Amino acid sequence: MKNKLLLLFPIAVFGMSSAQVGVGNPNPAVHLDARAATGNSAIAFGNTNQTATAAGAGAMKYDNTTKQMFYSDGTSWVSMAANETTTSFIPRVVASGRAGGTQTAVPNNVYNKWGFSQVFTNDGSWNPSTSTYTVAAGKDGFYQFSLAAGITSNKGANASSWLININNGAQFWTLTSTSNVQAAAPSYRGGSVTVFLNAGAAITFGSKHCLGCNSGAEESYTIEQGATFTITSLGSN
Repeated sequence: MKNKLLLLFPIAVFGMSSAQVGVGNPNPAVHLDARAATGNSAIAFGNTNQTATAAGAGAMKYDNTTKQMFYSDGTSWVSMAANETTTSFIPRVVASGRAGGTQTAVPNNVYNKWGFSQVFTNDGSWNPSTSTYTVAAGKDGFYQFSLAAGITSNKGANASSWLININNGAQFWTLTSTSNVQAAAPSYRGGSVTVFLNAGAAITFGSKHCLGCNSGAEESYTIEQGATFTITSLGSN
């Protein structure tokens, strides 16, 4: 009987060492599976005196001195933090809205700021009463501005530009433009631009229209109902 028990023990050990092992997980899917359905499934790593070569590629350790996690590439211990970037670029819509009605724009190449009565997204930097977005402190970075709307003129000789206005006219960016669209026929256009902005920058959306397209008969312009805007933060310093 003693010989039989001694024979069974190494067989059992071999079976366990070659099987999938679960720690707090009765149904392991990989060689070592510590994913518990509920409760604490964290795994702790400590330091080691082994070289990266001795530990082998894929080994991990926690360095108590530098307070960092390292992995072995088979030759050296590589800090996991070394592969992190200091700047993150994760697109996030921070403001969006829609104009509920039509708006009248004056010609003569002056800027017409548009209003948006319906606001769908607001990170707190969009002022609904002035239709202005102001970059918050600590939010310097890349922003994408998108604008879409229909514009109608009462004259066949006409010209319009869809714009974003930065810092009250310090910069104008033309997203799209059109000219000589059939009278009373809406021209639906849109566009987007990406700009790096510092904290405090103020942005509005609007348009400019023809300066004297019609001799002796000033044209009028209407921003059609449903104009939309979107502001997307792409990342910050």
